Amino acid sequence: MLCAVHTVLRAASLRSAQWHDMIGDPTMADALLDRIIHNAHRIALEGDSIRKKGAASPLTSAEDSETNPT
Repeated sequence: MLCAVHTVLRAASLRSAQWHDMIGDPTMADALLDRIIHNAHRIALEGDSIRKKGAASPLTSAEDSETNPT
């Protein structure tokens, strides 16, 4: 088994509880989550994304027309 020999890091913006809706098959979702979460250390981050805080503000319509002329 991969996790018995190697370290696996999983990062996702989708919470584990929402995987059932994403995968569509509850049995398959349970099987995947059981294997991923078994012996896992979970760190749930809260709050705004640091990337979003540091991102440039959206272009104004004038700046957009200068950057992307039609």
